[in-house]
Parts: sequence; C-alpha cells; structure tokens
Amino acid sequence: MLEQYQRFCANPLRNDATLKEEFEALMRVEGITRVAFMDDETMVLGTELITMVGPKTHKLYEIGEFLIFLFRKRKGRIWEVSFRFHNVTQTPSQRWKHDGSYYRTEYAHPHILIGDFPSIAVPTGTLCIQQGKFHVYQHLRKGEIHLAAPIFMQILNSYGPGRPYYPLGHWPKIGGSDAEH
Repeated sequence: MLEQYQRFCANPLRNDATLKEEFEALMRVEGITRVAFMDDETMVLGTELITMVGPKTHKLYEIGEFLIFLFRKRKGRIWEVSFRFHNVTQTPSQRWKHDGSYYRTEYAHPHILIGDFPSIAVPTGTLCIQQGKFHVYQHLRKGEIHLAAPIFMQILNSYGPGRPYYPLGHWPKIGGSDAEH
C-alpha cells in the first residue's frame, strides 16, 4: 500500500522517505479508519461513525460512516484534483414538488447533497465547504493527504445550523437521552 501511496502523492519536492512518514501520519489521523486505492488516480479514505449533537435539541444524531474519494491526476504541469463523499451507512432522502412534478433528493451529510458522478458505482456527493476549501485543494495538489485528511474529518464533524442541505433533526437519533458533552 505504501507504494500506491507514493505513486498517488508523487511530488518532486519530496522523496520516498518523506512520503513514508506522511503515510504513517495519515494512518494516525483521528477518525480515519482505513485507506485504499481504486487505481493510481483514486484514493479512498474510510472514516469512523460520524455523530453530531443538535445545537438546539442537545440530542445525539447518527450521520454515518464515510468513504472519502480523492482524485488526483496530472494534466500537463498541473494536478487536477477533486473529492467526493459516500455515506456507507445511510443516505436519507427528501421528496419535494416543483412545477407539478415530484423529485427526490438524497443526502450523505447535513452539508452534502448527492449528485451524479459516473466513475464511482456508489452515490457520492460534494460538500458545501466554505472555510478550508482552498487549503484542501492545495494539499491535494501537493499530494499532502496527511494534511487534507484532518480537514475532512473536521468538516464531517461540523454542523452549521444556518444553511444545511438537510437539517440535523431529520437524521436518526442515537437513543432518547440528551447527548453527553
């Protein structure tokens, strides 16, 4: 797996020893449970179960376990990068009516709307990311996955109640008691 990581994170400014240290650092990122590769241009990070405490209800909600798909491909002198999220355990949906027709929208996270991405056989979504977006893309371009992963985990564990795609109250509650702080 280290060789795949070294190919995926190739960067002329870092040698194999440095990449090995970075891989070991990635494996220690809190919340990341596994690393896999679909091919030389697609890395997958698995996460632990993501839960959130409702800011008004103080109830604990189960969001799910995630696969984070990272894409990194060399195009001339630049790296094209992107990322997508797949909720392994659940994807709630919402039906809504527009112009007389019914539509169904699926969500992977309160801030992740699922959309089409044909190269992956599972439903994935993009994150409504405001802060940290520049840093995530820079780390991916540089092959610094060990620095991008903590940002992904921080985002997945965050809830902005003002503008979610799918409010936290619609996700399954864990137990009936108040969450412990």
